[in-house]
Amino acid sequence: MREKIENERFLLLQRQMPFLSSANLIAGFGLVAMLWDIIPHQTLIIWYGLMLLFWMGRGLHAFFQKIHLYQTTSIERKSNIYYIFPLISGVFWGSAGVLFYTPESTAHLVYLIMFQFGLIAGAAVTLAYLRG
Repeated sequence: MREKIENERFLLLQRQMPFLSSANLIAGFGLVAMLWDIIPHQTLIIWYGLMLLFWMGRGLHAFFQKIHLYQTTSIERKSNIYYIFPLISGVFWGSAGVLFYTPESTAHLVYLIMFQFGLIAGAAVTLAYLRG
């Protein structure tokens, strides 16, 4: 019974992943737009370009996983990859905290901190599907 519940958790996460990963992309765009006049454009474009590449890689992974979605023989192995994605995403958002830090603007620092905490909260909820 426990295995069936874990499989259902994974399948639920798998079905929701395109929407959840798109939230990273939308949030990144919002951050870039907010900081466009403060941070050098090249830094913002490179960071967001890398975020886009990561999003496309995640999308390709989801596409290929969907082909073999209901083969439960390796669901635990497949679910382990979902720990790697948040790690990479955390590196992106952590680098945003370093790259986009502006000591002369306290308002933007507060915005960046609140933004980071919002993303952390969203990631925690997402990962809650994997392990009970």
